[in-house]
Amino acid sequence: TMQEEDVKKLIKDQKRGWDLIIFAAGIDPPSSNSVPDVIEQNALVSRLYMWLVQTVQAAGNCPRIFTLTRGEFTEDKKTHKKAGLGITVGGTLFGMSNTARDELEDTDIHFCDTEYFLKGDDAENEHLFKRIAAEAFRAESFGQSSCRILYEGRYVVRYTNSEPYEAADKEFPIPSKGII
Repeated sequence: TMQEEDVKKLIKDQKRGWDLIIFAAGIDPPSSNSVPDVIEQNALVSRLYMWLVQTVQAAGNCPRIFTLTRGEFTEDKKTHKKAGLGITVGGTLFGMSNTARDELEDTDIHFCDTEYFLKGDDAENEHLFKRIAAEAFRAESFGQSSCRILYEGRYVVRYTNSEPYEAADKEFPIPSKGII
């Protein structure tokens, strides 16, 4: 298990800095689905990510962090039942990544979630891995969105600046019923 000093040494000892850090600790399952094991694994992953973000901010030597989780946004009941409570261990990383985007002005952070379970078909798995790698190394849109890379496609949440909308100074009428 890495400690804060290990993270600092790893980040700061790279003389010319890092072009890209891939943080994939969020895909590691807990040792069991017991509540104490899930909480312990979540705390470990969350602390490690916090140390990474703090160290990168202090060192200023990494322009990109790619954060990978698995199954965090799945709505499939079968996957949840099979994976158990352990599916949630990387759940804090989405919010932490969104916060870190605001804190690290010189570092782009790209959050990516993927399938929790791999299929038995090597060709399909290889195709999934290639698409995840393409996402990690896609320079044009890196850090401008969060995404899910699944067997059936790529799903993107795009981030936009709200200032032009705020400058319009228009009242947004909230309907009394229905869906917005």
